[in-house]
Amino acid sequence: MKKIHGVFYAMMSSAAFGLTPIWTKDAYNRGTNSITILFFRGLVAAAILLMYFLIKRINFKINKKQLVHMLFLGTIGYGCTGICLFLSYSYISTGLATTLHFIYPAAVTILMVLIYKEKIYFGKIFSIILSAAGVYCLICTSNIQLNIKGVVLAIISGVFYSLYIIGIDKGEGREMDSLILTFYVTLVSAVFMFIFAKFTVGIKVVFTYHTVIDIIGVAVISSILALVTFAKGIKIIGSSSASILSTLEPIVSVLLGILILKEKMSLSIIIGIMLIIFSVFVLTITEKSKEKIKLSI
Repeated sequence: MKKIHGVFYAMMSSAAFGLTPIWTKDAYNRGTNSITILFFRGLVAAAILLMYFLIKRINFKINKKQLVHMLFLGTIGYGCTGICLFLSYSYISTGLATTLHFIYPAAVTILMVLIYKEKIYFGKIFSIILSAAGVYCLICTSNIQLNIKGVVLAIISGVFYSLYIIGIDKGEGREMDSLILTFYVTLVSAVFMFIFAKFTVGIKVVFTYHTVIDIIGVAVISSILALVTFAKGIKIIGSSSASILSTLEPIVSVLLGILILKEKMSLSIIIGIMLIIFSVFVLTITEKSKEKIKLSI
């Protein structure tokens, strides 16, 4: 039953991450830029968690090894992922960029097999293939324009994110409380984004009622909730399975785009949704079977 809890956490995380485009698109339309959103996403999330720790008198101190690991997760893992993905939008469509970014479930699985000798099951391989096909159908259209810079940036973002996922599963953060881990990741990423912005586009603050709601939404729902549940999911079912389940994220983004932003539904989107849902079903059955085998042993 514990494995199913992990599946549930990973799916909840995907839904929370899937709300990100809704907040960011609205913020863009009101005059801010991507790096500013990434900066405030980390800053507000870290500030909220810090207040929670102080009110509840929770000890959030970490040792030197954990600090070094948090620096890695916050910069290379979480920070560079966001920067590369958002920069890729300047060269290729968001649909193609997102599809290329979602190489990370396959990257995580391959790295786990090569480095940590993780056993690979047919159900997991089949899930990766189904989810990859689903993401492609869901997001890509016939009007794809390739640009080598955009393609490379989007792929690198996926590789960085795979390192973030494996870092949680196999690094110093595995034994940390998920809230404390999320606090340090978001804090480090905020500092990293601020430094990056200073040497590039700068922080463009546009404070209105709507942009404040966008920032709070992306910080609380698409950062704190998403990162905490994702970390919990990784710790229970492992990095490769959690990363496959995260392909539910574009389903949420597309459906909300249709409902809220009045974007069009198509046959390709319907097929993509069905493929991803089926991939989740296959993976869930695989995880249940693995759990039963362990119990019988």
